[in-house]
Amino acid sequence: MRRLVGWMAGLAGIAALAKILRRRQHPKPGAQPGLPVDDPAEELRRKLAEARAGATPPVAAPDEPTDGQRVPETGAPGDGETAPTIAERRADVHARAQAAIDAMRQTTE
Repeated sequence: MRRLVGWMAGLAGIAALAKILRRRQHPKPGAQPGLPVDDPAEELRRKLAEARAGATPPVAAPDEPTDGQRVPETGAPGDGETAPTIAERRADVHARAQAAIDAMRQTTE
């Protein structure tokens, strides 16, 4: 009896595998051979490529400086001092953060 159940399960598995393989080989009814199947991912890639090709590089707003540009002073105009660059401001923030970390480490020790 166990052998019969084993053979039946094996045959059912083989039949299911054959059905899956047949379905893969034959195109869907209504689909014409040679024509690409509508692939949403491919359509999105095409739209992205079109957008990149036709897009102009982003322009920073007047109040948003880019790297290397000087940042306008928030103080009184005409002080004669030049404003720090973005890189200089980042370095200053980094230095202050490191100092705060060192201070926290000293208080916990």
